[in-house]
Amino acid sequence: MTTSLLSLRFLTALGLTLTSLTCLASRDPHVVVALSAVYTAAEYAAADTTAVGAHILIALGPLVNVAGLFTGVTVFRPLVNLFYIINHALGALWLLAYTMQPRMDYRVLWYIFLLTSLPVLVFELAAIAVQWRLTRLKLAL
Repeated sequence: MTTSLLSLRFLTALGLTLTSLTCLASRDPHVVVALSAVYTAAEYAAADTTAVGAHILIALGPLVNVAGLFTGVTVFRPLVNLFYIINHALGALWLLAYTMQPRMDYRVLWYIFLLTSLPVLVFELAAIAVQWRLTRLKLAL
């Protein structure tokens, strides 16, 4: 069961990353929808920068997850793996729905980030930090 969870964890992380990059390439209609009917180039540039930042942060969660997967910190934790799988799958599905609706505001990306990538990012970085600290304590003793 652990190997199938690990495979699924890797595949869903990869799926969320690829979906985020696909959304990044098609962000223009979402940025335009968020702006008023008459907008300046500066307003568009600010909104576009915000959208790019959200996409990068969404893709960062699964990438840190894969780094944690390869370092072995949370590999043999079935509930953690299941948590990651559910978060990545939901994130990929929400991003897919977002991409298919060109009239959807780009600010929805921040909610997707907060609900799917941020918990994974915080949990994985905390697990890596705890493991690193424990390793340092063992070396000091």
